[in-house]
Amino acid sequence: MPGSALLSYQVSGRARGFELSASAEIDWQQDGQRYQARMVISSFLLPGRTQTSVGEIGPDGLSPRRFSERTRGEQAAHFQPEIGRIVFSANSPPAPWQPGAQDRLSLPFQLSAMIAAEPARFAPGAQVSILTASARSAEPWVFAVMDSQPLDLPIGPQNALRLRREPRHPYDQAVEIWFAPALGHLPVRILLSQGNGDVFDQRLSNIKPAERRP
Repeated sequence: MPGSALLSYQVSGRARGFELSASAEIDWQQDGQRYQARMVISSFLLPGRTQTSVGEIGPDGLSPRRFSERTRGEQAAHFQPEIGRIVFSANSPPAPWQPGAQDRLSLPFQLSAMIAAEPARFAPGAQVSILTASARSAEPWVFAVMDSQPLDLPIGPQNALRLRREPRHPYDQAVEIWFAPALGHLPVRILLSQGNGDVFDQRLSNIKPAERRP
């Protein structure tokens, strides 16, 4: 599992036909038994967004308990493995829970740990499926392992392994994540692409030790 760190990203892209520039910061903390991740995105054009994921660390890696997303209001997903379901505050129907289920913020760190633990499983052409929850629903996200490639990042050049999730329908989201072995397989780039042309490109600019919370 990646060690605790404060990750800063430069964000660029396009939303509703406008070019955007933003910054994102992920405060990732874990002590071997529990974890907490908090991402704050700040943009001049769009409302700020905060995502938070908290949970436990066990034999399957991260086991989220609560994922929340806040823009103007807050919505949350509550993981209830003891009764096998995920419930949502947005009046969405509950979703079945399964071992290894993640939320959208914990997912990159779970994949990071999986790549570090079993690199042979992530050879080009392989696939990995993970049940992934937003604040409103949950569905399997299937990632194809692409290839390792050099990236020119704000933090400096890195060789990184690329995983890609293809959209399942015209309005779905394509997700690409790059993991850098030299940085403990941390996610160094996250690219989200919507069918309507919106793009959100998050590239690592700095890593600092995380300040421990009481």
